[in-house]
Amino acid sequence: MDNTPAERAKRCILIEMMLTIQEALIKLGNDPEVSVVLMAVRLGHYQGKPLDITSIAGATSMPRTTVLRHLKELEAGKRISIKRGGRRTIVTLNGRSDNKETKPFYRLVERAVLEAARDLSKMDTKTID
Repeated sequence: MDNTPAERAKRCILIEMMLTIQEALIKLGNDPEVSVVLMAVRLGHYQGKPLDITSIAGATSMPRTTVLRHLKELEAGKRISIKRGGRRTIVTLNGRSDNKETKPFYRLVERAVLEAARDLSKMDTKTID
């Protein structure tokens, strides 16, 4: 594994970005794992193809049982609907996908990603020059 000062600096930039995103998740007020499951549900919604439990488990790298537990919590809070049909259980968002809590979250995440991309680009430019 490359352990040069430049590589360590890149890792610092990425870790700072991940910590900022984790902070944003915590600010949402949910258990961060529940927020990650909800983001996977949102991804399916935004892509126009609602996900089933197995797909959410794969997207979040969580066991199906954990995903199911978090989905039941979100369903109890009326944030999602779970529809069982045949061998698949489809999860959909209830209401609007963007609300007063999610807009600041996405702004913070976008800022963190853009800042990290800018910093990494600067490092790459310095390497090329």
